Amino acid sequence: MLNRAWITELSDAAKFAWTELRLFWVRDVWPLLMTLGIFVVFAAPFLILILILWYLDSIGWKAEAGFYTIGAAVCDHAHCMLG
Repeated sequence: MLNRAWITELSDAAKFAWTELRLFWVRDVWPLLMTLGIFVVFAAPFLILILILWYLDSIGWKAEAGFYTIGAAVCDHAHCMLG
């Protein structure tokens, strides 16, 4: 009969390595990924706003007269004054 102890030892070593890898993933890597994910979710609206403003600035867009009319108190036919 052949001595197959090395197969058993190799199998045990592989099981131990896999268990340790899973423990490392669960204890160290997964919480880090969750923290980064939550940061990205909370930061996403601000990043989108910054990108929109950056795009508007890069194309040279400026608000024209009449674009922002909230609070316009005095408007006659000649011109409007914000008050």
